[in-house]
Amino acid sequence: MIAMLGFASNVSLGLWTRSTVDSVAFDAARRVATAPLEQSQSAASLSQLEVQAVDSARQALGSYGQRVTMEFEHPNSSVVVLHVRSPAQGLLPRLISAGPILGAVDRRIIMRRGTLRRGHTRERGAVGGGEGVIFGMLILVAGTLVILNLWSILDTRMALESAAGEYLRTYTEQQNFFQARVVGEAAAKDSLAQRGITPARVEILPSEPQGFGPCAVAVVQLRTQLPWVRVPFIGGAGSTSVSVTQTELIDAHREVTASANFQQFATPCASN
Repeated sequence: MIAMLGFASNVSLGLWTRSTVDSVAFDAARRVATAPLEQSQSAASLSQLEVQAVDSARQALGSYGQRVTMEFEHPNSSVVVLHVRSPAQGLLPRLISAGPILGAVDRRIIMRRGTLRRGHTRERGAVGGGEGVIFGMLILVAGTLVILNLWSILDTRMALESAAGEYLRTYTEQQNFFQARVVGEAAAKDSLAQRGITPARVEILPSEPQGFGPCAVAVVQLRTQLPWVRVPFIGGAGSTSVSVTQTELIDAHREVTASANFQQFATPCASN
């Protein structure tokens, strides 16, 4: 039982570390890729922006951020390349830490400026188990699969959060309601695809409580059904629902074409 707990703890910590580092690095690369054109064309401004993005990512990772290496590379002016490397995390003593450890990251995140693109990824990770009787191995496998199921939910939720943020960021930059819906949904699906989730499996449910117009609230909910991996002794034929909801205000000073149902005096600005 102690061995199983140690194994499961190491796997859980490694998967959580890798998922967190990946998400933070993705956001850092996106921050540079979506920077205003005048900043990205100036070498000094671009260098400062990259330093700020890396510093912000390290702060988000806390003390572990000092062990993560993030370097921007510049193959050409049309893409942003962030090379991220981090060591594996382990909880077990050194004598057995070479076994069930996972979480090392060594990859390049590539984005076109102004859009979301990712590729050329390379990961290193290894999981190993101890020796034992068949029943003991089944217990280890069952515990590991439970952890993998939980990690899958966490990773999916983080991907939905990122996609919802992309929807709202793109939505609030458009000039009219119909364009905002179409472009926002495309941005969300692009973000999901880059995170390895099939967009067709995710419901994108936008709403505008006060309609589309200056200072109106934009709301989007992303929802998907995540099937469970079958676990020995426990089963796994079911699934779980993962859902996130985010809101954002349309800029009160942006010139937009208000929708027919826009309620100007119901917006947050009207109450101020």
